[in-house]
Amino acid sequence: MPPLPSRLRYLQPVFDQFADSPPVEHYEDVDPSVLERVLGQRIEGRSDAEANDILRTDRKELGDWLAKSGEPTLVAHFVHGWMMKGGSLIGQEDAVETISDLLSEIGTAPLGRVFGPLPQIEPVISALVQNDGNLFLYVSNSSFEPQVVDVCIEIDGQIVIHDVFEHQLMHDLTRYRIRLAHGEHHMLVKSQSAVTSLEQRFVMGEVLHASVAFWYSRPSAFGVEHPPCFTFHADISAWIPEHGWKPAK
Repeated sequence: MPPLPSRLRYLQPVFDQFADSPPVEHYEDVDPSVLERVLGQRIEGRSDAEANDILRTDRKELGDWLAKSGEPTLVAHFVHGWMMKGGSLIGQEDAVETISDLLSEIGTAPLGRVFGPLPQIEPVISALVQNDGNLFLYVSNSSFEPQVVDVCIEIDGQIVIHDVFEHQLMHDLTRYRIRLAHGEHHMLVKSQSAVTSLEQRFVMGEVLHASVAFWYSRPSAFGVEHPPCFTFHADISAWIPEHGWKPAK
């Protein structure tokens, strides 16, 4: 992706949020919480007129950047459209009336669910975790809430990973290498504090790059709550950039 114009650099955390994740295909798959936060910071303390001008100008510059760069990702166009919530859509049907209303709605939105305490984590020693493993498994907490979540991963009934994962904007993914035989395998991912789980079957060949990510989006002024869940994405090619992960300890 080409660099954002200097005026729009405050949006970089939004794009970083998805840079190391599987590509999203539908608008409802995009978690707006990071965008809400940076837009709120952008117009905080401004009058309605000033905030309107700022967001309209930012949106126009983002549109010009999209047209020139040819940036095709759904997330980029989602950001462009979402900015209308605080600016260009004011006065239109189903839009907030003023920027003050927008910030008020964000501030009074339901807080969402309360997550349970983190369980005691026992160190996992698995013979499947090896330096030359053919399964490159990337694990992350891709949600701002909760900041830290426990994740336990079993493959074919054997625990291979059990740890806590903290949300970070940079190097959000932790990479593990796991040695598996060729053929079909069963993965169970679960979290005690988030009370959610995922079962996934996958086929192991010579090599596989896979990610397991935890997601949650609280209810907000712009949308309903997205319940806590895990996602799984796999490909035979190395689709996660080198700068986007850190090795497991």
